[in-house]
Order: sequence, then C-alpha cells, then structure tokens
Amino acid sequence: MKNTKKFLSLFLALVCAFNLFVLVGCKNTFNSTEVEKENTNVQAGDATNAETQQEVDYGILKNVEGEFVFQAKTTVMEISSTTTVKDYLIKLAEKGKVTYAGSEGAYGWFIETINGKTASATEFWGIYTNDTTNSNTDWGTYIYADATLGSASLGVSSLPVVEGNIYALILSSF
Repeated sequence: MKNTKKFLSLFLALVCAFNLFVLVGCKNTFNSTEVEKENTNVQAGDATNAETQQEVDYGILKNVEGEFVFQAKTTVMEISSTTTVKDYLIKLAEKGKVTYAGSEGAYGWFIETINGKTASATEFWGIYTNDTTNSNTDWGTYIYADATLGSASLGVSSLPVVEGNIYALILSSF
C-alpha cells in the first residue's frame, strides 16, 4: 500500500511536470468566431430571451464543447483578492452554469472535465486570461472577440479572479 501511494504520487508529479513543460514549451493560438463579438455587446435588458439574459448576468461568454469562456462578475459571487478561478467555477457550478471535475496534484488542482468533456491522454484544459499580471502570451494565446488572452501562469487553484477580466478554459492537445 505504501509503495502504491509512493508510485501514484511520483506518477502524478511526472504528469504535472510534463503538463507544465508542454504549457511552457508550446505556443498555441486559438481564435474564436465573430459570434463572441455579438455576445460581448449584449447589455442587461437587451437579450431576446430569458436564457440569453441569464448567461449575460452570469458572465458566460462562450460555452461550447472544448471551450468555456467567462467574464468575472460580482453578480455571481463576492470577489476578493483571494478568490481563485476554482472558487468561481464552484460558484458557477452551484448555480448550474457549468459542470467540472478534477483532482488535486503536486502543483494544485488540475481540471480534467468541463461540461462533460474530459481531456484525453493527449489533451489538457488550458487556462487563458487577459490578466497580464498572471499570464504570458509567449506561452500561447486565445483570441476572444477583440481581446487577446495569454496562457495563465498559475493554475485554477491559484489564479486570482479579478472583476471584469476574461478567463477561458480551452481543451488543447499536446
């Protein structure tokens, strides 16, 4: 049992180290479609139906298989200097706006599934943000509407949420 735990810990550490290497060593650029430009221009009261209005109220900008993009809003939860992306995901899940699964690893909490889409052995959920303090465009970018989001320099359990900033969870391949 003790050897199994050591092996599992070593294996998870190697997987996390490999993922970190891939995130740092690969430069990926993802481009969203013009649909997001329309979504970001919707103001409260402009939505044509209750479901669209609710998505705007929760800051959800894009929710399709392999891409989940949101803008942090205090209408979802109180945001403080210690609020993380993981905290925000928990609140969105409590409100029925996202489902997710993950596990704690050597480098923090690791996303495995978003809205029923699980990363395969050759995929990972990359995190991108327009928070220039906590991202690096040299590591990869994701274009949402007119915003260029850089690859996050922290994981979801450490990446702070700032009201108004955009966060994208993107299923990516190694």
